[in-house]
Amino acid sequence: MQKTTETRPNLLHRLRLLIAFPIDLYAFTSIAFLLGWIVLGERLWFVNAWVNLMPAVFFPLILCVPIALLLRRRISIALLLPVVGLFLFLYGGRFLTETAYTIAAEPQAPTLTLLSHNLLGSNHAVELSEDLIREVDADIVLFQELNTVMVEHFEVALADVYPHQALHDDESNGILGRGLISRYPILSNEMVNHEFRSPLYQRVEVDYNGRIIVIYNIHMPLPRLLPFYSAHRGIAFDFVLENAAQESHPLIIMGDFNSSDQTADYRLMARELTDVYGQVGIGFGNTFPHTSISAKDFPLIRIDFAFTSHHWQAQSANVVQLPHRSDHYPLQVTVALDE
Repeated sequence: MQKTTETRPNLLHRLRLLIAFPIDLYAFTSIAFLLGWIVLGERLWFVNAWVNLMPAVFFPLILCVPIALLLRRRISIALLLPVVGLFLFLYGGRFLTETAYTIAAEPQAPTLTLLSHNLLGSNHAVELSEDLIREVDADIVLFQELNTVMVEHFEVALADVYPHQALHDDESNGILGRGLISRYPILSNEMVNHEFRSPLYQRVEVDYNGRIIVIYNIHMPLPRLLPFYSAHRGIAFDFVLENAAQESHPLIIMGDFNSSDQTADYRLMARELTDVYGQVGIGFGNTFPHTSISAKDFPLIRIDFAFTSHHWQAQSANVVQLPHRSDHYPLQVTVALDE
């Protein structure tokens, strides 16, 4: 009888250790990656991958924290504290009330609503895409991964709402296709190439209520996955910023950046331009991946952005939760042009 009584605490202790092991492993690994990020930046490929997967790398906290508290295991709680602290430091402000972030437009300042959507090159669900565009009712719509089927449909089906169109398909697999449709007249349209992606972005000048504005419709190159490598993307970011610095008109850079919102590439662009969602959006703003038609899934990272020059004031930003067949959620932003 005594032996059985002694065995039960021993079994419970082993069970607690077994449950705590993955929690401790996650916390220890996260702390190691954090220290590597602080000391070496993104030079180590696994740290670079970790940063590019933010905020998804923090989602295990949803289970780890309550389980560690239930176990009352001080070591697990202590290991998790730096990870929780980092999460709150990077993303806590995204969950403040909307009034804390919203910037009011100047009286009578014109506002412009834009929608950006990576359609997925193999996506042929033209009616579903058209329904989404009509429902959002943006002034200007930007497309990445635009295939021939989509171009042929949009040119006709959306001409009543968007009479001004600059659509460039990719006849092979759609990945390099780019396009823009607008309620406002398009003055010029140019595809800008780069050694790591051709085209890298579409440069469009639009007559917006008598003022020329410039829009870059961008699709950054993908990082290499194994081992993770993104230096070529950084060079492309530098190229875009160098060109953006030469623009004299109000500028909007929008599209698929294939980068999380914590990378060195992102921070470089955010120092020079305004990340609209980062300023006025609520929540993570994750746009990838989308895995179902119903828009009921849970995207893990934010890789679609809208950046603006100092001429614009951010008004609102949201991830569009409507049915579609792409692997990206669309991003909608509203900005006001300073007089």
